[in-house]
Amino acid sequence: MKLRLLLPIAASLAILTAGCDELDLLLEPGSGSGGGSAPLSSSSDPAIQAAGASSGAVNKVQKADALLQKGLKERDPGALRDAVELRPQDPSLRYHQGAMLLAIGNISEAQRAFDEGAYLSKAMEPPGEEDTLTREEKQRGRTETSLGWLDALASTKAQFPADSPEWQRLNKEYCVTLKLTKEFEYLTVSLQLYDNSTCK
Repeated sequence: MKLRLLLPIAASLAILTAGCDELDLLLEPGSGSGGGSAPLSSSSDPAIQAAGASSGAVNKVQKADALLQKGLKERDPGALRDAVELRPQDPSLRYHQGAMLLAIGNISEAQRAFDEGAYLSKAMEPPGEEDTLTREEKQRGRTETSLGWLDALASTKAQFPADSPEWQRLNKEYCVTLKLTKEFEYLTVSLQLYDNSTCK
């Protein structure tokens, strides 16, 4: 099933992760800074190499987090794109990128960023890989995607004045996603922390 953003691009899925999967990815041999082409350490001691990999992974996470904050504060889609490039396996960065693109009216690119986040959250299969996920995986992925998308919309919305067209676009998407998420029969988390005061 293809999930689409519901308004111009409305979404009903997501999870805001802390990048743990990315740390695992970055700890793989050859995945250090420099695109994975340079060795992480000249030592043949696995412990020293692992320490170098861990340091590089933490450095990438910190840089991506700084770019995320910069992208939100300065309303800069380019900084969010750079954060995604540093942590390509983190769906939360895709959702923030999508929310900022939605805010500035780039609907097709916002949809693409959302879809990529949903694939990473296992809310839906990537194109050409139908029926690879179990029902439980899809339900968990849809819950994670909804919550992550809500978080991204809320944090991006906070960067704009409430009377701006950007805020209005984000708020409309936020309210539709919140309503749809509340309808998930299998939802096991509380939505009380999500502010619905701007939703009619």
